[in-house]
Amino acid sequence: MSAVPTSVAACSLAALLAAPVLPAQPPTCEAIRFSPDATAAFPSVAQSCHSVVERDGRLYVRLVADVVRVRRDGSLLLDLKGRDGSRIRQAFNPPPGFNAIISGRSKSTRFLVRGQEIRLYLPSDRWEVIETGGGP
Repeated sequence: MSAVPTSVAACSLAALLAAPVLPAQPPTCEAIRFSPDATAAFPSVAQSCHSVVERDGRLYVRLVADVVRVRRDGSLLLDLKGRDGSRIRQAFNPPPGFNAIISGRSKSTRFLVRGQEIRLYLPSDRWEVIETGGGP
């Protein structure tokens, strides 16, 4: 079975209202310190950070995972993919109103399927840069 990549935008009201100044070049994962909220939701977020990307004028940390299980309530069991190729099993309980972008359409996480590769984007209000310079 071929996994279809799916984007999942993790955002909150605070993330929508914040307007960070974008650096000339996004920081690297190694230069990021994650908030307590981010590490509570994804304890392995530092190891699972694949890159820092700019989307629609905002910075996001990109995580990649495979869907292991989708429950009726929309909660997920994921295998987060570490930058080193490791896999970290992680439960994810999306907040109310959380949707996945599937084939360009916003849908409930209940529409995700086992084995599907997804990308999660953690907004910049969940992390901060702790060092500058160096890095691609």
